[in-house]
Amino acid sequence: MLGIASPSLAQRGDDQKSNGESAFACDRKALSPEARKRHFGELGPALRAAHQQIRELPDGFEFAFPGDTATFRLAAEWAEGERLCCPFFNIDLRLEREGGPLWLRLTGREGVKQFIRADFAGWFPQSFKFMPASDQPSFGQAFDTWVSRIEALVVPAADAMPDSLYSFAPDGVGFKGVRTFAEQVKHLAANNYQMAAAAAGEKAPAGTRNESAPDAVRTKGDIVAYLKGSFAMLHKAAAAIDEHNLSDEVAVGGKQYTRPYLLIDALAHSSNHYGQMVEYLRMNGIVPPASR
Repeated sequence: MLGIASPSLAQRGDDQKSNGESAFACDRKALSPEARKRHFGELGPALRAAHQQIRELPDGFEFAFPGDTATFRLAAEWAEGERLCCPFFNIDLRLEREGGPLWLRLTGREGVKQFIRADFAGWFPQSFKFMPASDQPSFGQAFDTWVSRIEALVVPAADAMPDSLYSFAPDGVGFKGVRTFAEQVKHLAANNYQMAAAAAGEKAPAGTRNESAPDAVRTKGDIVAYLKGSFAMLHKAAAAIDEHNLSDEVAVGGKQYTRPYLLIDALAHSSNHYGQMVEYLRMNGIVPPASR
C-alpha cells in the first residue's frame, strides 16, 4: 500500500471495528522499520513501475506484470507485507499459461474498491477509464461469470480421464463404496440440472432425480455431453436472475429457496466434486488441465 485511506473511507473505521473488521487504513506499524522501508520504499514503487495493464473488477482491480521469476518473487514479497498492513484485502497472484503475464488481484468487501482507487492512485494512468456505475455487471452476469469459471475447471477435467478409466474408483481402507469417476461426474451434473431447472422454472432431463443421472448416460461421451448440458442450463438460470426476482423463492423438496441460493448450491457442490475428480486423475498419473 502506498499511503493512507481517503477521509471518506477512514470515517468508516469505528463502524468496521464494531463489526470485528479492520478499518480501511494502512497500518504501517504492522511492519518493522526495516520491513516498512522495504515495502513502501522499494517493493511498492518497483511494482508500480512494472505493471503493464489494469483490469477493473466488480469488487476491486487486478494488475498485470511480466511473468518472469524475478517479478513473481517481488510481487509475492509485496503481498506478504501487504496482508499485514492491510488485512482487509483479498490478494491473489496468478500466472497465465503459455508464458503469459503475472496478475496481481486486489479485492475485498464493500468499500475496498474505493480504497484502492484512492490509495493506489499513482498506479492508474490518467487515460484509465473507470467503470461507470451503469456498466457494473448485473446480478445475472455476476452469477454467469462464476458458472463459467467452475465449468472451465470441471469439463476439461472430465474430458481428461480416458474412457477406459471412467470406471476407476480408489480401493483400500477408507474407500469402500466410493463413487467411480463416472459416477462422480454424473452426480455432479445431475445436481447442476436439478438446481438450475428449479431456479429457471423448467424441468431437468427425464430420469434426472435424487442427484443421479438417467440410466441411459453410460459412456464417456454420454457423460461429458450430459455434463456440458448441465452447465448450459446453469448459464440459462443465471441469465434469468435480475433485481426483480433476486429474492423470489421457489419450492424444492418441500422447502423454499431463492434462485441465487440454488445456483450457489450447484456451484459449491460442483467445486466439491471437482476436487474429488482431481484426486482420481492424479491417482492415475494424469495432471488436471487447470494445473498444466
